[in-house]
Amino acid sequence: MIFYWGWRIFRGQDKEERPRLWKIIITVWVGLFSFSFHIPFAGELLSLAVLPLGVWLLFILLKGKERWKAYRKYAWIGFTGNYIFLLTALLAIGLSEVFYPKDKVETFLADIESADILTTHPSGGKVILNKGKLEEELHTFVLARSDVIQWFEEIREQQCNGH
Repeated sequence: MIFYWGWRIFRGQDKEERPRLWKIIITVWVGLFSFSFHIPFAGELLSLAVLPLGVWLLFILLKGKERWKAYRKYAWIGFTGNYIFLLTALLAIGLSEVFYPKDKVETFLADIESADILTTHPSGGKVILNKGKLEEELHTFVLARSDVIQWFEEIREQQCNGH
């Protein structure tokens, strides 16, 4: 969207006042610099741009010159790009549940070709994973929360008591 918006402005400018393309790219990039608040939302950290530091910097460097008129729109495109990124992140948060439902085991075990069983305790024996059987039974799995600390403590307690 940023590229398209910049391209439309570029094509609409007179050839005499058009900046070079590499200067436009740098101007948009510097325009992205901002003072932002970071807000946690739905397990993600979102940036809300508040002060356009990049636009101010370009204004100071180009003020009093006709060049500011040519670069001003591109600098503001850069700052507005922060909000495009914010809206895209919000959209991605909303759509991620549609594409990756958290209640489906397949979300977490989509590719079982490289699946393996890891021995996490010295008392565990060598086990070979039957990938064919795993793939057949994958749809029957049910997600459940587990308290691994409690599970570990119970196993340790059993070993200490000689069971």
